Amino acid sequence: MAGKYRPLSTRSFKSVQIPKRIPPGSTLGVLGTGQLGRMFCQAARRYGYNTFCWGPPGISPCTGVADCILQADWQDREAFSEFCAKCIAVTMELEQVCPDLLERIEQRLPLQPSWETVFVCQDRIREKNWLHRHGFPTNRYSVLTSTADLQSAAAAVGYPAVLKTASGGYDGHGQTKVHNLEELQAAWQKFQNRPCVLEEWLEDIREISVVTARDCFGESRCFPVCENIHKNHILAMTVMPARITKSVSEKARAFATQICQTMRLNGLLTVEFFLTRENVLLVNELAPRPHNSGHATIDACSHSQFDLQVLALTRHNLPVVEIKTNAVMVNLLGQLWNQGAPDFAPLSKNNNFKLHLYGKTVAKVGRKMGHLTVLGKFAEKYLETLQKLAEDQQPELLKSLS
Repeated sequence: MAGKYRPLSTRSFKSVQIPKRIPPGSTLGVLGTGQLGRMFCQAARRYGYNTFCWGPPGISPCTGVADCILQADWQDREAFSEFCAKCIAVTMELEQVCPDLLERIEQRLPLQPSWETVFVCQDRIREKNWLHRHGFPTNRYSVLTSTADLQSAAAAVGYPAVLKTASGGYDGHGQTKVHNLEELQAAWQKFQNRPCVLEEWLEDIREISVVTARDCFGESRCFPVCENIHKNHILAMTVMPARITKSVSEKARAFATQICQTMRLNGLLTVEFFLTRENVLLVNELAPRPHNSGHATIDACSHSQFDLQVLALTRHNLPVVEIKTNAVMVNLLGQLWNQGAPDFAPLSKNNNFKLHLYGKTVAKVGRKMGHLTVLGKFAEKYLETLQKLAEDQQPELLKSLS
């Protein structure tokens, strides 16, 4: 499976010394200023914590929610010093942060998750090789780091296949399906001969995910398994709990817990799975942060993924998570705003419709502007309409929800 690539150090993930519980009134640092950071700040405030977000310059969803926002490049030394001086512990809302910066922060402050965890998860080659080395099931894959690897990789994986860049890919960017060597060569050139993973293409699969939290005492908590529906490689809709058998659900949660324990994770980890028609689970990707598929936990569970991110960071014992009601979450994308601001007024008539907008002022196609969560019997009643809304993003569909 593994190809020619500089391997991650074989040393074990270090055990972090357990500090005292961080008291309310302290300032928690967040790397990133997007919507995941916004929702973390909202949760932190409910627990009595202040927040300090550091991210690149630009309009931020965290504006008006975080207590302080620092807009500066990751390489800015003054920003680093100010951030570390004002925060007592640090988490992140995105994993594409320079490992050197994370390591320097971890030398000064508790960091959740550790820089080593992020180092593995932010690169598909390192991530796939780590999963394979520790015995977690994945689809067939091969690593490409040079033109000489193309034929051997194709022979190992077969066609059709998916070529994915090792880093920098999100929402379908940095990946393409190939059917023969000619298409593989063209895709490799399109990606500028960057390190890539060639993965087996799986037909007739379902995609599910498990958000898992682990505290500094080694205890883990799993949220309900989510079933994810994508459109144009972007998550369109999540059904929670997933429409799968109890045994598959238990196995997915067990895999997620084992991965967290093997990494000695502190914080959140989302494990994305492929579920084959034979009910075989294969690990697709890892995300060491809150996840889009976990947004329904805000309204449908006793504690949200952001609650547990706050509690793990502040060294609390994690509560048992209970699902209060089933739910469907729909991403609201920029194209929903094509004809102006949508009319969300009909949704306010029913408390089972939970609208979350991210405070973004510019709507672009594919940009996540917010999400809608529908609870209980209404999730089932309007499932077909919600799926149409998720896939087509037509504002007139909002009128049929009442």
